[in-house]
Amino acid sequence: DARCQIFQSLDAQNATRIASELIESEQVDLLAFTSGDFAETVLNISAKYPNQKLLTAGARVTANSINITPRAYEGYYLGGRACAMVSNTKKIGYMGLTPTSNTFGIVNAIYAGMKHVDPEAELYVMFTNDFYDPLLESKTADYMVRTWDVDCGISQSVDANAMWANTHEIPVMGFISDMRYQVGENVMFSVTYTWDSFYYDITQQVLNGTFVGNRT
Repeated sequence: DARCQIFQSLDAQNATRIASELIESEQVDLLAFTSGDFAETVLNISAKYPNQKLLTAGARVTANSINITPRAYEGYYLGGRACAMVSNTKKIGYMGLTPTSNTFGIVNAIYAGMKHVDPEAELYVMFTNDFYDPLLESKTADYMVRTWDVDCGISQSVDANAMWANTHEIPVMGFISDMRYQVGENVMFSVTYTWDSFYYDITQQVLNGTFVGNRT
């Protein structure tokens, strides 16, 4: 008799509004935010509703929340190093979702890795301001190649990576899952997330009353 509602492709403002409405209108045992781009939203919700149990990905932990995101910037640092090693034009592209503290941390990690290998390499960054828009993501990736001669790409978007890897035949870094089955063999490597056990354990904690926040 458990019930779950899923909301997709929300910006931070609408995520805050919907989360507040859910908490105030009905009993929500666990509220989950599955992207680091909601980091500020989570902190605001946590402070406003200190008794609400929160599951977050990328937000700073609080007394009533648990963060399950690994150190993603380490993977992006390796992506910056890898791209700098294979790039011929010395121009590397990163296509981000939204310009938040989380994504700027990713940009810094890519930049640091890239510069460690090749001080002359340049990083080009664009944001789609959307969590899922295949056409926009593909067009953005294509624009970065045609305008700036980017020849190695990093993105959380499958569609951007597919445009780079399959259409332009340049190497990419896969993220969250092994993107080879979606993109092809031009994926240099992927950082993969295995969240299943964390979701199960935290859900069980909520059900049996042992949920404790402030843990990564």
